[in-house]
Amino acid sequence: MRRVRFSTAAMIGVTGVGLWLLLPRPVAAHCDTLDGPVVTTAKAALEKKDVTPVLKWVKKKHAGENVAAGREFVEAYVKFVHYAEGLYLAATGESTHHAESEKTKPESGHEHQ
Repeated sequence: MRRVRFSTAAMIGVTGVGLWLLLPRPVAAHCDTLDGPVVTTAKAALEKKDVTPVLKWVKKKHAGENVAAGREFVEAYVKFVHYAEGLYLAATGESTHHAESEKTKPESGHEHQ
């Protein structure tokens, strides 16, 4: 069996390229920009006062949903966020909600010592 030897420069080069490939780089998705296809279609739909062109961006699984379903989702999401925030406050030992910490006195007129 023949033994392959790599030079120090080759090893440094391969290591450098490998590390460069692992570096995080910014990602620019065209769809997420203000000149992307979704926003462009939405602007055109607003100008024409016709929502039909925008419907191509709605996933088929959401096609039958309506405003009531959206409101139900938002209500459930808000409850979940408050639950998660309560868990965080309990775990970190903080005793107040972020909105309450901005007040100088509780609304009920009494203070906790």
